[in-house]
Amino acid sequence: MCIVLDVQLQIMKNADHYNPTSPGNFQVFGFLADRFSHLLAQLPDTPSGALTLYNVTLPVPTTAPAGALAGLQVIYNTNNPKAPAAFFACADVQIAANLDTDFVRN
Repeated sequence: MCIVLDVQLQIMKNADHYNPTSPGNFQVFGFLADRFSHLLAQLPDTPSGALTLYNVTLPVPTTAPAGALAGLQVIYNTNNPKAPAAFFACADVQIAANLDTDFVRN
């Protein structure tokens, strides 16, 4: 059985391209080593304005090995014909602990 721990990620909407007739979205993808990406979360775009912070809960499997190199990619799909189709932000991350054995669960 694979247990999943929740990790909190905060992303910022740097520019507001909200389309009220057909809102876009934010997608968060995760990559582990050389494996394919996985969609970890998707949030709807809102009329909240630029510099809005969004909090996202991401699942991390406890089978991810300590020291594993991974990546995160956030894509803002504007779905707005008056704006660029998408904006991208990426981050390199490293799993710091063996989540299956280094944490005590109640």
